[in-house]
Parts: sequence; structure tokens; C-alpha cells
Amino acid sequence: MRKKASWTTSGGFADWYIVQTTSPDFGGNYANLSCFLILADEVKSNPSNWNGLGLRGNQSGPIEIDNVEIPRNRLVGPVGDGATSNDECVDPFFLLCSSACWNGIAMGMIDIAKNHTTRKTHVDVGMRVADYPTIQDYIGECIMDTNAARALDYQMGQAMDAATNNCDWSLHKDPSAMPRAQYLHWMWQVKFIAAKNVAHVSDKMLHACGGTGYKPALGIERYLRDAKAGWVMGPTNEVLRQFVGKMALLGTQSLDYWNQSLNERVLNNELKKLDADGKRQLAEKLLAEANGKMSSVA
Repeated sequence: MRKKASWTTSGGFADWYIVQTTSPDFGGNYANLSCFLILADEVKSNPSNWNGLGLRGNQSGPIEIDNVEIPRNRLVGPVGDGATSNDECVDPFFLLCSSACWNGIAMGMIDIAKNHTTRKTHVDVGMRVADYPTIQDYIGECIMDTNAARALDYQMGQAMDAATNNCDWSLHKDPSAMPRAQYLHWMWQVKFIAAKNVAHVSDKMLHACGGTGYKPALGIERYLRDAKAGWVMGPTNEVLRQFVGKMALLGTQSLDYWNQSLNERVLNNELKKLDADGKRQLAEKLLAEANGKMSSVA
């Protein structure tokens, strides 16, 4: 196996890794993925280089598996199962549980802000910070939005439990069984909403705590750094809202996860911009590439 991964959580610290690669029979289809168990001493890494916005506990970074020979019994699932297991297992659980983390961070920041603002007093006017309507608005909005994000996460967890007889793994004796995958587009929404909310809550709770919020002792600044990671955690929120919108408007097939489908509308529109000479040059180039590929195959 040869593999370079640019962003591996706990890279260099984990005892083992599940590594996804193109399958041994890969022929250009990037949906043809397989999963393997790789042990710590088979991985090259340099975890000391990680330094990300104070998030020392994350320890993400690159790893490399450099031409390591592994026994066949380290194959996890059938050959070519990687894309299927992504949609049925990896993504649903990751999106569900990481969203729960973002919701928990939001709740933690609300608690810190409540404790601070109900104790901090402006002596000159005889009012606590919590007595100001603006602070009450911040807390009220963040509680309602966070509870909405929590409710959706819980609801989708229940839906997946119902579809799998409370997570009965015997269903997967049939590798084609994918009861959770039907909810994947909902899980994208769960992650988007939780990550968007925690980013918003982190700003508002910092505002509520004022300058004291910048002090590590209060705890807001650490939560804020953790909260901002949710938005960019893959799939990023930009990717997810395009996925959901595109799927709703154009159908599931339009997502083209693995870059396999030709967008003829775009192609035809671009071709219309070419004059006759441009079309001839493009045709000659495409024929040369096709003939070259055919020759290499032959």
C-alpha cells in the first residue's frame, strides 16, 4: 500500500488507522475504494508540527504509508466497498456525533455566559450585565437556535435507529444493505445547522461576556476556537448547502461525487464559444488523446 493523507485526526498518536484507498483493480473510477486496517508502526507522521489555532488536542496532520505490504486479512469489508461504507456507516455516524459535539459546545458557552453575566455588576448604574435587554436577547436567541439544532440531531438519530432495529449490525451480513444511507441528505443538514449555530453562538456569547471573554480563565475563548472548527470540518458548510440545494433542484445524480458524469449543458455552452478553427483544434487534440489512450491500452 502507498497512501498520503494530508489531514488525519490523531495522526501519529493512534494505535491503528482505517485507511481508504483506490482498490487494487482501480481503473479510473474513484468510487472504487477499499478500506484497510493499518497499524501505528506502518505509518510515517510528524505530529509535533501540528499547531492549529490553539487546538493542541486535535493533533491533525499528514500521514504516509510508504509501500507497506499488509496481509489480506487487513481488508475491511469487500474490495470496492469504500464508497458504500462511507454512505452507510462513516458519514451518518460522523455527522450525527460531530453535530452533537457542536451542540454541546454551544450549550457550554451559553452556560459560561449565563454565569458571568448574572454575577458581573456595573456598579455605576447598579445593574448586572444580565439585566440589559441586549444580553437577554443574545441568550434567548442562542438557546432557541441551539435547541432546534439539538432536536434535529436527536430526530435523525432516532430515524436511523428505527431503520436499523436499534443499530442491529446483523443487517449488514448483506453488504448491499444500506438502511442509513437514505438519510444521508438529512445528515448533511444536521451538520450544517449545528456548525452554523455554534459559530453564531460563539460570537454572541463572546459579545455578551465583553472583554472578559478574551481571558482564558473564563473559558469562552477556548470554546470559540473549537466552535469555529465546525464550519470547515469536512464536508464544509459551503459544500453541504450546495449538495442539498443541487440535489433538491436537479436530483441525486447531479451531485456526481466521484467526478464521473459529464455535464453536457456546460460542455455544449462552452463549445458554442469556439469558432470553426477552435473547434478543429479541439477535435484534433481530443482525437490525439483518444488514439494515444487506445494505443497505450492495446
